[in-house]
Order: sequence, then structure tokens, then C-alpha cells
Amino acid sequence: MNYFLSENVGNSRDAGTKPKKDIEQILESLNFVKIGIDFSISKKNFSVKLKKSLKALKAGDVLLVQYPLKKAYIVSKECRRLKKKGVNTIVVVHDLNHLRLLKPRNLNDWVNKYQWKMRDLVILKSFSLVVAHNKIMKSYIEKFKISSEKIIELGIFDYLLPTELGIQEFSKDDVIIAGNLSEEKAAFVYKLPTESSYGLYGINYTTKDKRDNVHYYGSFDANNPSCLGGKFGLVWDGDSVHTCSGNFGEYLRYNNPYKLSMYLALGIPVLVWKESALSEFVEEQGVGIAISDLDSIPNILENMSEDDYQKFKHNATEISIKLRKGDFFKNAIKKSLTLITNS
Repeated sequence: MNYFLSENVGNSRDAGTKPKKDIEQILESLNFVKIGIDFSISKKNFSVKLKKSLKALKAGDVLLVQYPLKKAYIVSKECRRLKKKGVNTIVVVHDLNHLRLLKPRNLNDWVNKYQWKMRDLVILKSFSLVVAHNKIMKSYIEKFKISSEKIIELGIFDYLLPTELGIQEFSKDDVIIAGNLSEEKAAFVYKLPTESSYGLYGINYTTKDKRDNVHYYGSFDANNPSCLGGKFGLVWDGDSVHTCSGNFGEYLRYNNPYKLSMYLALGIPVLVWKESALSEFVEEQGVGIAISDLDSIPNILENMSEDDYQKFKHNATEISIKLRKGDFFKNAIKKSLTLITNS
């Protein structure tokens, strides 16, 4: 039997909870059995309930866990016990928190980074297989002395949407930016060049200025992002328009930003940082352009022919079908189960 551990992640206006919920939905479509646990109870009670809930698992069964999650150390400890019992365990990585502290600023940052790194290392090594974002993250995880054969590349996160939600054909702005727009995470938003028009969608937008080329449309429901409309979707982070900098910007060298999946699921081509982990994917799939800085956008748009844009649009529309159905994660699970069967 195949099982997955479910954590009640709640709801969010910035799509923070949708990736885990989408994966749970895909797993259920693949006949994985849901094991729900109340993660809000005390550690002692949680440990007892977790062992009880997993007691029926036997050798040959599969248990999948999504990480990070609350009480992760207790879960990983139980997964180590299950491995000894012959249960195959899979962890799907959403974030590695220590990679968000790539450039510690002080002693406290260094201590936090080390503690998070040790936590991530111990937890990932507790599982039989690891599903990582992409080949760059896979190479990084291999440094944890986890065998390459035990790490599955996801490629890109899926973004489940109802089939009746059409592909976005309208373009309110040249470029749209969706997500958490706080100055702490996305300071570049408050420094956008005056050329080209930008549409902002998301929470925590604080500026009161009235730039003619920047339009704020409020937050949106991650399960129904049909209000988004633009020629390109921008995947950028950090405090600079000249490069992706700071911890959030540097994190793009490793992770699969969920907003990229959202844009493509809507059939919107993308602009991504040239040094980001998914720039190669974007260019190989022909769904957008990798750029070095935001100042280059006006020139790119001005010199792009309609035929060239329609090629990007066509390719984005094609890949949206796969993202909406969960094909990338289904493929990763298929590979995982094949490895388990052949081991």
C-alpha cells in the first residue's frame, strides 16, 4: 500500500499552501491513502499518535512526507524506524531553509544557518528517497552524502487548475509580478524602471507612490488566479533590479519558484533571472527569456516580433496542460516507485 502523511496547512492569499495541497490531490488520484495527523498537539502526544497512525504500515509499503513540516524531527525519527521495518519512505522537498541564509550578516545568522543545515541534513537522510526541485538542488543535496540514485528531480512544480479556466489571452501590462510584495522579500518592486508597464498582484504591497507605469491590482485566490493578465510573468527576487540579490534572490539559484508554475499554468510566458536554477528549463522549453537585469526588459519587448512572442505563448500554453494535470509530480512519483520496485 502507498500512503502519505497529511498536515493541515490552512489557506493563504500568497499561494504559500497550494503546492502541498496540490501534491496531496495528485497523490489521492494515484490511490495513495491519506494519513491525517493533528500537528498542533504537544510533542509527546503527537509522537504517540504518529506511531499509532503508522503502526499498520508493513515491509514493502510506501510512505510519502512533504518537507518542511511541523514537528519534522519527530516525523523523521519515526521514518528511520519504519525504514528498518522495511517501509519505503519518500520526502518531497519544498524548501531547504538554510539556503535562505546564503549570506549571513552576523553571528546569529551564522548560528541559525548551521542549525537549519544540520536539521535539513538529518531529516533528508532519514528517508529512502528524496524528490528535489531540479538538477542543481539535486547536486547540492548530494553533498549531504545522499546517493545520486536516491534523489529524484521534479523539474518544475505543477499548478493544478480546473480545465474550465481558460488560458489568459489579455495583457493589461507588459510584465506582471505576483506573490508576496513586501519590501523585505521583494524590495526590487519598489525600484522598477520607468519604461514598460508592470502589473502587481499579491499581499503586503506598501508603497503609496503613483508611478504611471506600475499598477497594483490587489491580492488574489491562488486556486483561481484568472485575474492575472500580462504579456510576461516576471520571476525575480531580492533588493535590486540589476541582479537577484540578498537571501531571497540568491535562493533562486537552487529552488523552483511556484509563481513560475502559476504563470505557465495560465499560459503566460515568463522572464527569469539568467542565473536562476530554472533558467535552463525556461529556455529549453521555449516558454520565456532568461535576463540579467530588469533594465533590459524594454529593449527585449521593443525588439520582439509578434511571431516570436506567439511561439513563447504557444509553448507556454502547451506546458500549461501538463502543469494543470500534475504531470511533473506524477512522473517523479512513477520514477520513485520504479526505483523502489527494482531495489
